Amino acid sequence: NITFPECEEEPTSYSPNSSVDEYLLAQLKFVSLVGGKSNFLGLTAPDACGRQGIYSWGQDAKYGELGLGALTSSKNPISIPTNFNVTQIASGDHHSVALDEKGNMYGWGQNFSKQLGLYSKPEKLPITKTFGPCMVESVIMTPRLLPFSLKNSVLSVACGGSHTVTLTTNGDIWA
Repeated sequence: NITFPECEEEPTSYSPNSSVDEYLLAQLKFVSLVGGKSNFLGLTAPDACGRQGIYSWGQDAKYGELGLGALTSSKNPISIPTNFNVTQIASGDHHSVALDEKGNMYGWGQNFSKQLGLYSKPEKLPITKTFGPCMVESVIMTPRLLPFSLKNSVLSVACGGSHTVTLTTNGDIWA
């Protein structure tokens, strides 16, 4: 007999290094699917506690777009460990984002074009033709809270090849 844990304070998830067994895979009920060039994300229906989870799978995902650390391929959906309740997902060519119920945005994958909004402007960093006066974090392997959403509550998000667009709760559109 298979038993499932009761609702807990913190959500539980599967190990990012093992795929979901056949029984659990058959039990997944996705309410949203998105895809990039080498990955897919699925958002599950709310569980008994009202939490939704993200599952990821794909082939040859070299830029962290699976959100599972160093794992680059999985033919079966694997739960992406999170400590937030996911309400929306979006995916570009090699990056993905998720929103939580508070309007926070989390991102992972390729950030070559600053599509995740992760960069800093150290005072003494030399200006380059490629990036100007900033340092870009190029690859994010697991979901990370994106600073943009700390100042702006995000209502909706969409991704293109190498960009992310958000609609904030006050009606502003940011790219």
